[in-house]
Amino acid sequence: MLEGIAADGKLDIERVMILNHREAIRYLVDDIHSLEATSDNIRTLHYLLAEGLVAPGEAGNLRADGVRIASSSYIPWEGKARLEGQLRLIANTAAQIRDPFEQSLFLLAHVAYLQGFIDVNKRTSRMAANIPLVRYNLVPLSFGYISTEDYASAMIAVYELNEIGPLADLYVWSYIRSYGRYSAVAELVGIDTLRVLQRQQRRALIARIVREQLHGEALEGVLADAITSLPPEQQSKFIEDTRYDLQHLSNMSIGGMGLTRAQLEQWLAGRE
Repeated sequence: MLEGIAADGKLDIERVMILNHREAIRYLVDDIHSLEATSDNIRTLHYLLAEGLVAPGEAGNLRADGVRIASSSYIPWEGKARLEGQLRLIANTAAQIRDPFEQSLFLLAHVAYLQGFIDVNKRTSRMAANIPLVRYNLVPLSFGYISTEDYASAMIAVYELNEIGPLADLYVWSYIRSYGRYSAVAELVGIDTLRVLQRQQRRALIARIVREQLHGEALEGVLADAITSLPPEQQSKFIEDTRYDLQHLSNMSIGGMGLTRAQLEQWLAGRE
């Protein structure tokens, strides 16, 4: 077997699912400075997770046909326009939730409950639940330690009883396990762990540089001072990542830094 294709020419579905999952994780990490829990971003996650697993044209698009949930009497809403409106409502409501864990659990439950896509809904909801966690520099959530039966039972409670308690219990238990194994999992999927872990410190430094309009020797002096508290083996990496982010600084990437567009534009003009 090579690149997900078996000797008989058939796709290895499990391999495709793994590769899709990896692409979705990279999307979260690479675009996290500008990523929000919007309808479009949730649909992008579905596209990345479902590509090659659903019919052409279905990945990333809300369904036109009805679906049913195995082992459940719950009947999801139908009508593409209605589903589009509900997905926007879910995303807009999530955006109003300031606590990242509460926002994460909200997305986990509601994206799965909507069943807005023809398939791969629960996987999309689990990935969407990581948007606020990664954005706020928290360890991402993985449900890999939960049995299929336990997860299905928790979702049935959501579908049929509108009861989120069992899912919330699984969420907490899974997050504790995810936290303990984060470094190993991140290395496995190729995430730049050090860059993620240093994000908060790096963004605070960038905000200071822009706010104080630092360039040239003043900028170099601040960079040199910033790494003194880091272990020697991490210092060059921190400088490299900070220079990269400064070079690619834009209106989209200053969210959460407390900077205005005017401050950014003035700093960019001074750099030139």
